[in-house]
Amino acid sequence: MAIELHFGPVLEPLADRLGAAIVDRQQTGDPFESPLIITPNSMTQRWLEAHLSERCGVVANVTYRYLEDGLREALGTLDHSAQPPEVLPTELVAEALSAILSADLSRDGLAPIKEYLAGAPASVARRRRQLCDQLARLFLEYEYHREDWVRHWEMGVPIPRFPAEDASREAAQRTLFHDLFGREGLMPQAFPAHRTLRHYATDVLSSLTLDKATGKHAYLFAVGGVSSFHRDLLLRLGQFMDLSLYQLNLCSEFWEDISTPREDRWLRTRGWQLNESDEGAEIAADPGDNVLLKQFGKAGREMIRLLSDLEERALDHVPCEVQLLDDSVPREAGLLATLQQQILTRAAPDGHTSRDDSITVSACQGIHREVECVQQAILLALGQDTSLELTDIAVLVPNIDQYWPV
Repeated sequence: MAIELHFGPVLEPLADRLGAAIVDRQQTGDPFESPLIITPNSMTQRWLEAHLSERCGVVANVTYRYLEDGLREALGTLDHSAQPPEVLPTELVAEALSAILSADLSRDGLAPIKEYLAGAPASVARRRRQLCDQLARLFLEYEYHREDWVRHWEMGVPIPRFPAEDASREAAQRTLFHDLFGREGLMPQAFPAHRTLRHYATDVLSSLTLDKATGKHAYLFAVGGVSSFHRDLLLRLGQFMDLSLYQLNLCSEFWEDISTPREDRWLRTRGWQLNESDEGAEIAADPGDNVLLKQFGKAGREMIRLLSDLEERALDHVPCEVQLLDDSVPREAGLLATLQQQILTRAAPDGHTSRDDSITVSACQGIHREVECVQQAILLALGQDTSLELTDIAVLVPNIDQYWPV
């Protein structure tokens, strides 16, 4: 079993590499096996389906899943129990929390909860509902992003070195989390058929030995939102099945050390930043990094860090191969192509780029005017290019729930 990491700055070559791998496996392996492809969202899935069909012909019998469902399905190939557990929904956790908070709140550790829920009966019910929904979402997210907290809370133990000013809130969350997910908690007792991904992975992988490899293969294409938990789970899965990850890396240079403006401000408040070298530590100078990478590259930077860490950790457990696709981008004229090239090479803008309409920035007075400008731009583009279809146009917004009524 092995893990393959494919990095590239453009989606199309990554998709071509994925398509070639699937075709090769179907020709040399079991033709009835359904390849498992994990994508980040429905838009990427539909684009990938169209691209693979265009490049490879008919691509049938392929299973597409999102990250959590895909990892559950991969675990299912290793799970020999008669009835795999169901997904634990956030709503069920919220209902269980509501039952706990409707009982005695005078117990140790729940003082902040009791204080928050004090008031008229009508407001208490509303506040309890809102609090349960928020805590349920946070508790499930903690399993991915606060694994050290979860391990302590499941045992009912305080988190070491937690800020003293937040100790009471930590105690309240710890008490509720232990009531829910502890060994004698409400969830394992009342809902044993529902398991979180973390608990399901522990149940399956803790009972396996390395001779239980399945020969299965899972493909992860341009996934996002990967946490340290997912990284460790992929490492464990790689011991029992083949994994291939196809990941965008917009910058061909080392860029894991790029900091965001907020991180820069945090460093400036401490007055200095050190660079470590063979000659010792020295104050870091401003490298003049690419502004777009600094402003918007944090998610991609963290993803590359996690996958680089996955590669290092895999060396002691499973064969891991890293392949870098051609790091060039199409050589086109225009402002957009210039910015793409600067991001690729981690170059700072030189200020001599000629302007064109490949990128347009419009200052609008509110979201209604934003939508009007987008509508006018779409109509203008359709009028100027008769070959352009509506399916060729994408509209991206930061919050679709806010923009959809407009």
